[in-house]
Amino acid sequence: MRRWLFAAMVLCMVEAAFAADFDSPIVSARFEASTYAPLTGEPFTLTLKVELTPDTSLVEWPQIADPWGPFEVRSIEPVEQVGNSVSQSFVVVLWRPEDAVTPPTYLGYGAGGGDIRRVPVTEAYFSVPTVLEAGAEDPIPAVGFPGAIWPWPGLVLVAGICVVVLMVVVPKLRPEAELTTPPIRWMRWRARSDVSAVTTHVLYRAR
Repeated sequence: MRRWLFAAMVLCMVEAAFAADFDSPIVSARFEASTYAPLTGEPFTLTLKVELTPDTSLVEWPQIADPWGPFEVRSIEPVEQVGNSVSQSFVVVLWRPEDAVTPPTYLGYGAGGGDIRRVPVTEAYFSVPTVLEAGAEDPIPAVGFPGAIWPWPGLVLVAGICVVVLMVVVPKLRPEAELTTPPIRWMRWRARSDVSAVTTHVLYRAR
């Protein structure tokens, strides 16, 4: 009696072990990314990687199209398989500074027979910072001048004022300058006249 009871217990344990092994996922699928903290609007690569066992085969592959949750899908590479490893890469963009996660994704595989099993793809989590770098107090100043604020009107106004000054003010100053500063020829003539007058006076007194 005890032998039959012991044999029944062993049989139950073996069946439970086989059932647990059969129900456990034998295909691993996950998302990997070139960066998990992309900037707002920065394209980065997201890759779906699947590892198969020798006795399994993929039956259903997830179709990812734009838009895909919070992601903008820029480009999709073809599916590649090397041995038991299958992968597909995408170039995606996140446009909001927030925490994001890949949408729920599933793939189907077969392990012999006509049964198809689906396994979820392990999500990838992202943290999108703001456009400014951490610790920056002021925005980075723009280089150059935008066309809308180019200082041509101010330059034209200054040039016009200079022209008015040259045409109106300078001519009025010329007569005064001529009066206060006698010509050189007039000064020479005046000097000669003074010398002649002095000479004549001296000669007259000498007589």
